[in-house]
Amino acid sequence: MLNSHINCKAIFLIMTAALATVGIIFLLFGTDAELNERNLELLRSYGWEVEEEPEEICRLTIPEEFDAVFSVYQELEKESGFDLESHKGKPVTRYTYHVLNHKDSPNGFIRANVFVTKDGIIAADVCSLETNGFLQPISNRSGQIP
Repeated sequence: MLNSHINCKAIFLIMTAALATVGIIFLLFGTDAELNERNLELLRSYGWEVEEEPEEICRLTIPEEFDAVFSVYQELEKESGFDLESHKGKPVTRYTYHVLNHKDSPNGFIRANVFVTKDGIIAADVCSLETNGFLQPISNRSGQIP
């Protein structure tokens, strides 16, 4: 009888821990799912079709001072209405998605990047990972297959 009581108690504790773990996972990934949906909505609003889940999530910091590369990127982003100036020195998360509707998509090297801070989306682009690839503002639909 005592063993039966101990087994029931152990099963109860395991079930409680499992439910708590599932709850924590739901809370953590629920927020990520909402953020991912906002990223997808942005990309779709410009006509880009991408895989539903990001291929890569990377955390980085916007430099305090823009070098030549970041200055060019800043000008590129302004074409889509984004401005990185107020985000200098701040942490950002880059979500990278595989683009499905670019004329070069079959080669597998076309990506869309969405940069997000705690304030929301601050930048986005479409690029090619090929050696002689390209980088263009999210609003530039050249190469896009309708």
